[in-house]
Amino acid sequence: APAMLGAACAALVAAAMLVLGLIAIGAVDGSLTPPAASWRSAQGTASRRLEQDDADFVTNAESVRTFRWSEPERSLEDAFHDAFPEGEGWWTVAFSEGGDPDDHLDGSKVIAWVNRSLLAGPDPFAAHGAAVPVPWDTQNVLQATTAWDQLKPGQYVGYTRRQLCFIVAKSLIGAGTVGYENGLKRFLSKQGYGGCRPSAEGFGRAWWALLSACAADPGLEEGGQGPMLLVAKGAAEVPDPDTLKDASVGYPLADSGFRLCRFGDGSAGSNAQLFGVPPVPKHHCKQPTYEGPGVDFMSP
Repeated sequence: APAMLGAACAALVAAAMLVLGLIAIGAVDGSLTPPAASWRSAQGTASRRLEQDDADFVTNAESVRTFRWSEPERSLEDAFHDAFPEGEGWWTVAFSEGGDPDDHLDGSKVIAWVNRSLLAGPDPFAAHGAAVPVPWDTQNVLQATTAWDQLKPGQYVGYTRRQLCFIVAKSLIGAGTVGYENGLKRFLSKQGYGGCRPSAEGFGRAWWALLSACAADPGLEEGGQGPMLLVAKGAAEVPDPDTLKDASVGYPLADSGFRLCRFGDGSAGSNAQLFGVPPVPKHHCKQPTYEGPGVDFMSP
């Protein structure tokens, strides 16, 4: 069984970031004027919460709106077999970091943990009345005719790992957010070419891989919230897509080359390279340690 927490770390983080991005993209049902009780100001709370060990949802957006969960449309077992028919394609996993490497998680164990410890355990959104908080730009709400991005440049939003796992599990069983068509649920059930659906394809399988990591995380035991996962929107103005497309026309990439930085992927770091692929210089590729986050292409 593979030790997934290291080797699949990058993929799981990418899946988590996509979840955070999709939950904050949606459309409002009905009236654009929500009940007053569902709104609150986010100012003056985000920085204080970020300093707490038991950090909750955080954002520096101007306002926050909360949404109740709708009833589920299917069971966890049905959702699992949708992604892995008869269990085909699922591999039993074990985690070498932060857990018991001899504790092998098959599909039934992950489903049982999600049912008992996550969905039936302490509500990660109890501080919000069991509703999901979403950053909200009131100006965008009043002007929007289609989906919009609730974060303005320079703003961020963060959910704890337990909250993220809870959102994923709820979305997999078809529970939506009442009054708000969040992008995650809409995306999972969207019919594609040939009748394919993300919930039954790679994305559905990735969400289950994410839930297996949640099940093995000791930080989520006894209702723990676990680490905070943040998504931030850059403050700098970004060129529009057409400008970028025009700039790329005729730009030669054949001689640009390729370099590899084995960063936080469970390998031995810069010494574990692929044959024939030059490594990124060490000053641009440093592994994270207990003293610091390390350096990769996304470092400032």
